[in-house]
Amino acid sequence: MVRDTKGRCCFGMCDLVHNMIFTGLLTIIFGILELLAFVYMDAPILLKIGLLVSGILNIPCGFFAAYGSWHRTSYLLRPFMAFSKAKCVVYVIGIVFTICSHINWETAVDNFQMWDSRKHPDNEEHKARMILLAFTVAFILLFVVAIKHYCLCKKTYRFFKAEEAAKQRPAVVEASSTNDRLAARMNNRQVAHSNYF
Repeated sequence: MVRDTKGRCCFGMCDLVHNMIFTGLLTIIFGILELLAFVYMDAPILLKIGLLVSGILNIPCGFFAAYGSWHRTSYLLRPFMAFSKAKCVVYVIGIVFTICSHINWETAVDNFQMWDSRKHPDNEEHKARMILLAFTVAFILLFVVAIKHYCLCKKTYRFFKAEEAAKQRPAVVEASSTNDRLAARMNNRQVAHSNYF
């Protein structure tokens, strides 16, 4: 028997769908902020390239996530899901890199200059380690957010796929109960008996 979903918002899944829409909109805003940081922030080249790529990809992926959730279309969530998975990998690399830079911070100063585009003298080890620690914490937080976004998107994607499959299936008529079938059989026998005699 098909459930009566008339008058029910989002088929009982309001929080999931609305959270996905909100996540998509936040991703668009975050992408715009990354592009602004790329333009106005004085940062190393590698960090600015990362901000540019992330901002360019965040805006369309967030739009597809919000638009696809609003129109309950599963395939529009795939770009956001794939991008969230890719971000998890990038953030893990960033965490490993910053932790390794803690161990050999002189190499990080000479080769990458992660925290500032200007040269720092060797006596600023404390400042260098504090900024590396800030980057490590930031990468960990971003990794946790990316994992949550991926799990939310995957759950919403599965829900929409199940919903689309349910719409394509024909309505199933509820089978009669055992007592109804037995009563019908007895009635048929009585009709046959009366016709015979």
